[in-house]
Amino acid sequence: MTWLPVVTPLRPLVRIGFFGGTFDPPHRGHVDLVRDALEELRLDWVFVCPNGYPHDKNALIAPEHRLQLTTKAMSEFGEQAFVIEDEMPWMQASMAPVRTYDTLKRRIDSTTALSPAARYEWYLLMGQDQAASFTSWHRYRELSDIATPVYMPRDETGHSSTAVRSAIESGDWGLVEQLVPSSVFPALRDLT
Repeated sequence: MTWLPVVTPLRPLVRIGFFGGTFDPPHRGHVDLVRDALEELRLDWVFVCPNGYPHDKNALIAPEHRLQLTTKAMSEFGEQAFVIEDEMPWMQASMAPVRTYDTLKRRIDSTTALSPAARYEWYLLMGQDQAASFTSWHRYRELSDIATPVYMPRDETGHSSTAVRSAIESGDWGLVEQLVPSSVFPALRDLT
């Protein structure tokens, strides 16, 4: 169930972020991005959507486990960050490439249908690596029409899914523990 704020003259606009990705696995950079977006963009919520079957890479961790790990990673935000679980069955059933535009458009339509009186302002959240290739995305112009694309520059901490996967593959669990949220580490270690 999705909870929606009551629209009053004091709160006529609902600001929502959408953060999709492989989350293979989720790391501290993902959490930092959501935290910063909530604070700096003054978002009411962030919908976080793990991509079950990414079209451009092979995932190390199975989709259902990435969904669980992402839910754990976002748990610190309470009701301000929703991990979208209802997209996973659709992604698994089709096993076709999942495009951000299609997923976000479905989310916008379903949110608007639940509370049509509200005004919504949508933001497409992404990391610096995705921002660099944004103009190559499927329907990127239409995507820009339905949500404002924003990105968070990558810091120098090395928080990336590639760094985590590399540390897992080399057995450097000390580094993995530094790179992923403490809520994710035990479950991630049990999976690999």
